[in-house]
Order: sequence, then C-alpha cells, then structure tokens
Amino acid sequence: AALLAAGQGLPGVAAAAPPEDEWALFRGGQGAEAPAGCLSPRDPGRAAPRGASATNPGAFEEVADCVLGGTASVPPGTAWSFWAPVSLRPLTGFLDGRLALGAAYEAPRVPDASGTLDARLEAGDLGIVLVQALPSRPDDPWVGKGDLTEAGDLDEVLAALNPQLAPNVVRAEADVYDGVSYYTYELRNARTSYRNRRTIKLVLAGAALLAIDARCDEAQWARAGPVHNALVASFRIGEQAARSPFPA
Repeated sequence: AALLAAGQGLPGVAAAAPPEDEWALFRGGQGAEAPAGCLSPRDPGRAAPRGASATNPGAFEEVADCVLGGTASVPPGTAWSFWAPVSLRPLTGFLDGRLALGAAYEAPRVPDASGTLDARLEAGDLGIVLVQALPSRPDDPWVGKGDLTEAGDLDEVLAALNPQLAPNVVRAEADVYDGVSYYTYELRNARTSYRNRRTIKLVLAGAALLAIDARCDEAQWARAGPVHNALVASFRIGEQAARSPFPA
C-alpha cells in the first residue's frame, strides 16, 4: 500500500499540522489490499448499525489480507481511492442480507450486512466512513447523465437526494478533477437528540451515483472533523489517486 507521501495539499483543504496517525492510500475496486488489514465479525450474520461504530474486540477478529471494493453493489469495474489514517479499519466478512441464507454463505462476503456498501471503515474516535452507490429512482436528475453538473447545481442535486438535508448544510463545494465533477456537502444535524456530523462527496460513476460519506457524532467532531474533511476531499474515481493531503 502507498503510505503517506510527499506532495501538494488538496485543493480546497487548508494546510494541516502533521497527522497524529499514519495515513495511507486506500484503493477500492482495483484488487488492492487494505493498508492495515480488515476486521471481520465473528458472527457473519450480525448487522452493523449504519450511523455508529460497530466494532469491539469481542465481536471482530483481524483479517490480514483484505481487498477493498469490487462488490456487486457498485457498477462492475468501478475504481475509487482516498487517503485516510490507517487506524480507520475496513470491515469485511458479513453475509449479504439481500440473499437467502444458503446463497449468502456461498457468495463473497461483504463489508456490511445490508449488502449495499462497497466499503465501510471505522475507528472508535473517528466515526465511520462509507463508500456506496446510492439508490436512484427513474426520475432522479442524474439518471442517464454523463456528469453530475448535467443533473443540476449543488442545491438541486441535494434536494433530489434528500430534501431534509438542506437545513443541515454547513458547506457545499463543487470541484472538477480530470474532467469529472464532484459535489461535496458538510452537514451538521443539531435538530434532533442525536447530534451528528457528516461530510459527503458525490460523483457519477457510470450509471451510478457514488458517494463517500464520513460520519461521527458531535462530541467526536473536534478530532474527527479535520480528518473527515481531508479524507473526503481526497476521494477520486478511476485509477488516478489524489496526492497526499499532508505535505511532507
């Protein structure tokens, strides 16, 4: 795996102090192994809560050789990458809950029992990071489009994705890398008893709306926020990865 390398900072992300943890390049859908291995549930049929960390020493075990991405939940051949601390551990080894039990045991294991994620990473103090192709309806504005800008501006795409998220927007940015458009939203939910933060980046990958979604609760944000922002900013599709978010 490519560990933290010298390079320019990411556009739109302020220069940061050296990270507390070693950072590495995580590649999905490219046959690349996770930089520090994965965690697999001792009970492969258990469900992991989508909004909070699921791991604990008694429920998971180490898996040394673990390939990221490439699940049936995203279009075949979809490659992606991002930089993250190696303390964020990918999950693997779940049964695909969309299949009958017998078929699930015969099928490749997945990073989440829902069967809808291409990757799930988590760390107790950094929250969780999800990579997935979001479900689309026939009338969603990005269906049949070649680039996200053809689907609408930042507000229009978010409204089509989930109009309830609009009041939570702290920051919204549109970027283009290698001719591909990305929309990023930083969200703060302070209206419910579960106060949380999310940083989401969207991109069209083939016919799918692909998202990286970093989540933590409000109490974790002081530490996790800068990590999430740098991590999400580095997300790319295709084989060309972003440069390290931390200059040497």
